[in-house]
Amino acid sequence: MHLVLFDIDGTLIHIKKGISQSIFASVLNDTLGIQMDSRIHIDFAGRTDFGIITSIFKTLNLDQQLFLDNKDIIYQKINEEFKSQLVQSDIQVLDGVVELLDILHRDDRFKIGLVTGNFELNAHTKLEIAKLIDYFDFGAYGDNFPNRLDLPKTALNNAKALYPDVSSKKTIVVGDTHRDIQSAQHNKMKSMAVATGNTPYYELLKFEPDLIFSSLEEYLDVYKSILNIFDING
Repeated sequence: MHLVLFDIDGTLIHIKKGISQSIFASVLNDTLGIQMDSRIHIDFAGRTDFGIITSIFKTLNLDQQLFLDNKDIIYQKINEEFKSQLVQSDIQVLDGVVELLDILHRDDRFKIGLVTGNFELNAHTKLEIAKLIDYFDFGAYGDNFPNRLDLPKTALNNAKALYPDVSSKKTIVVGDTHRDIQSAQHNKMKSMAVATGNTPYYELLKFEPDLIFSSLEEYLDVYKSILNIFDING
C-alpha cells in the first residue's frame, strides 16, 4: 500500500483572495481585542494555522500563552466565520484535481490523505464546500504544529492505524510550496511539487522535489509519474 498525501490550499483549491486574512484578523479582534496593524502581513503559504497565529503574537509582542489559553475558541470562531462567509463560488477546485483523486481513489494500491496547515475543522469545512471531503479518511493538520515538518510523520502514523503496511518509503507528499517539499524530505518521503500556488515553478525546482508539475491538469501524466517513482506497474 502506498500513500499520497495532499496539501489543500494552492494544491487542491484556491480560495477567493483576501477572505482568509480578513477572517483571521476579525476573529482575533473580536475574541481578544487584537488590532492588526501595518506591521502584520499574514503569509499563509505552506504554513500552519498554529504557526501563523503565534507569529502574529510574536510580531505584536503579545504573550503566547494568551493564544494557547484561547486556541480552541479562536479556531471555533474562525471556522464559524468560514462556514458563514464561504460559498462554493469562493472556492476554485484546480484543474485535474478531481480526476487525479478519482484515479487514485479507484486504485487499490493507493490511499490518499491530507497534510495541511489548516486546523482540522477548517480543513474539513473547505473540502466539504469544494465537494472533495469524501476522498480523504486520514491526515495531519495544523492545529498544534508550529511548522509543517512533523505533519507527514503524523499523517503516516494515523494511516498506519488503518493500513498497517504503509511506510515512509511508500509515501509521497504533494504540495505547492518549498515547505511541502522540505517536510517530505525531512521524513524521508517522496515529494511532488505543483506550481499552482504563489511559488513559481523555477523556485520550487531549487528545492529538488522528486517530481514537479506546472499543474495537475495533465492528471494522467501525474498519475503515471507517481506509479513510476514507486516502480509500480501501470
